[in-house]
Amino acid sequence: IVHLDLKSENFLVASSETKGVDIQIADMGLSCKLKSGPIRKCAGTPSFMAPETVRGERNVWFWTDVWSLACVALEILSGKAPFHGRKGSDRNGKIMQQDVDAWYADKDTPLQHLAPEGSSQLFHEFDAFVPKDADDVNQKAYDGVCGTMYNMLSDCFSFDPKKRPTVREMKTCVAKCLKSLKTIRKSRFWHVRDVI
Repeated sequence: IVHLDLKSENFLVASSETKGVDIQIADMGLSCKLKSGPIRKCAGTPSFMAPETVRGERNVWFWTDVWSLACVALEILSGKAPFHGRKGSDRNGKIMQQDVDAWYADKDTPLQHLAPEGSSQLFHEFDAFVPKDADDVNQKAYDGVCGTMYNMLSDCFSFDPKKRPTVREMKTCVAKCLKSLKTIRKSRFWHVRDVI
């Protein structure tokens, strides 16, 4: 099943001390069951839509949701929606499908828009949690996680859908990052670990 409208608003998050965090995906109204190969379907929230969906190509497949999931991850990490700050062509400035299509034609992605200078720009909000006197081991772990997460997001925003990682590969990457941060859990770095 391809969801086709993955965005922050469609993730329901509940947490409790006994059960931990429970995340469910909501609003399956645009989803469709894939049978034998890619399909053509143009649906979703424009700033979260993958290029193949925006353009109406017969290339909608599981990789389409990977792009949208990367938009959600980017919003969590940066605190800003994809293409934040851009005005759309709607008379109220709302981002429309044709706006996103034009940006994609220029090879602009949400990641390039929000963090054109790389991982240091994307993760600058977390820098406040890094102790000024952090030792080399902690600083290397933090920098390594930032670089790895940025590279994974960059891969998710590939204009060639077949080059995007799978959701399983994304999960493995995040698990490795969390494992790297585990060694510094007792320091002030734990805030970074919780957000990731």
